[in-house]
Amino acid sequence: MGEAAEAMGRHRQVHCFQCNLFMLTGAGHKVCPGKPSILLEAMDEIIVKVRNKTGIELPAYATPEAAGMDVHACTEKDIVIEPMGRQLIPTGLQLEMPAGYECQIRPRSGLALHYGITVLNTPGTVDADSRAEIGVVLINLSDKPFVVHHGDRICQMVFKKCVRVRWSVTEKLDHTKREFDSFGGSGLTAEDLKNDGL
Repeated sequence: MGEAAEAMGRHRQVHCFQCNLFMLTGAGHKVCPGKPSILLEAMDEIIVKVRNKTGIELPAYATPEAAGMDVHACTEKDIVIEPMGRQLIPTGLQLEMPAGYECQIRPRSGLALHYGITVLNTPGTVDADSRAEIGVVLINLSDKPFVVHHGDRICQMVFKKCVRVRWSVTEKLDHTKREFDSFGGSGLTAEDLKNDGL
């Protein structure tokens, strides 16, 4: 085995998204050579193929430890979302991700807080075998119309590993303290939890 291959076997590749530099690192943290003040921790990476019809930059991580990447709207004209209305916003992105992963489409907190705009079916799921263009269902929960322009950052995407379920049919389930309480069964306040002994 060559020296480079041995090094790859002992280390993992780390990407500094602020410097766009790659390096090999062992366990723990390593200082980024481009910006010595930045500490990097090894994170798992997957390769995702993407078709980008937008003419806009691809989704990207804003900070080294960000979990989500902002996604841009890809529209031929402005789209108006009326109060309490919903619209399907195209993104111009088609993905091919490894089997065993999903891409989750989640709201942006700034849009939710300042404009009342959120993803209606949050989190939306893009399956690994889907090759369709990603569309984002936005809903306007405010009392004012909201306009989506081409290139606006409308949501974020997070890639997650999936597990497969194999059902085990039974007539009896193990007992728990909670049992059948649901839809607020644990109460609303910390005092509720204390009174319930949870």
